[in-house]
Amino acid sequence: MKIRSPRKGVLAALVIAALILTAELGLRIAYPDLFEPTFFRIANEGRTKNTESREMFWVPANNFTEEEARIRAYEGNALVYSLGGSISYGYPKNFGFNEILERKARSLCPEIKIIKLSLGGYTTYHAVRLFDRFLAVRTPALAILCNGVNDNTWGAVPYSRVRELNYHWSRSVLYQLNKVRLFVMYKRLLRKLMGKVEARPTRPVSPVVPPDDYRENAGRIVRSAREAGVPLVLVTQSVPTLEGEQGLVPYFEILEQLARENPGVFLADVRPAFNAKRREMGVAYLSQLQAKSLADPRDYGDPLFSDACCHPSDAGYGIYAEVIYAAIRENGLL
Repeated sequence: MKIRSPRKGVLAALVIAALILTAELGLRIAYPDLFEPTFFRIANEGRTKNTESREMFWVPANNFTEEEARIRAYEGNALVYSLGGSISYGYPKNFGFNEILERKARSLCPEIKIIKLSLGGYTTYHAVRLFDRFLAVRTPALAILCNGVNDNTWGAVPYSRVRELNYHWSRSVLYQLNKVRLFVMYKRLLRKLMGKVEARPTRPVSPVVPPDDYRENAGRIVRSAREAGVPLVLVTQSVPTLEGEQGLVPYFEILEQLARENPGVFLADVRPAFNAKRREMGVAYLSQLQAKSLADPRDYGDPLFSDACCHPSDAGYGIYAEVIYAAIRENGLL
């Protein structure tokens, strides 16, 4: 029996890899828009190019060691944990309602310090683990939970694929394989060359976190907060499309119920404030078709959002901060 040299196999693999990289480099030069990232699990075909979305996909890996160091170094008695996804993180500027809220709340408590345990794409699956982890580090004076959009629609990779939150999901091998880069790239190229680049309807996707799981996750956070004696503020969210708002209703009904049934748990519902501002400005919700065709809702005249997904503008983040601040002040939480 003839035994093949392993060197030939390795050499062949290197040649194939070099050819693929050369082809990709050529396509990057000729068609740079083919490499625009898509939004998580939702097909993004037909949407106008949004260069800001690239930042969302390449957020550095985060195991929250810097946050843990700041918590341990903090010497005051007004530590606040803020759990959530990109809205809590303050996408796209890493400056959002938490920073505005911290400034406003200094009138109530000068030593307040908000620690963001948040990252783009995170769901209540992530919030549960983060809250339990950091309760063991230090008990805060207050906790804020702002999750819903990611749970209901797209979100990050399933929680089962996140290893102890030691790296961001976009760096995982599973995510990279899931993209099937070359297949998607050549498919787009063929459509482009054949003139088939018109908008197509987005394929429906099931929620990353179904309502029953969302209830369980939020309930676990509520139980942990009550056992630790930590007041908890549950924050709803607003999005620029009516369909998106309607899809979030079952999730936020769960938050309303948890706030009603559990002492020490409070609701900060931003939706009435957003709707009032919309009426004041004469701005309607975006339609799904408009959302797919707009990179920036402000092109449509809606100054409350920085994109057609869910991320607020500076004015929108200000509404979040006002509503949460009112809940803190009225209930004497700091």
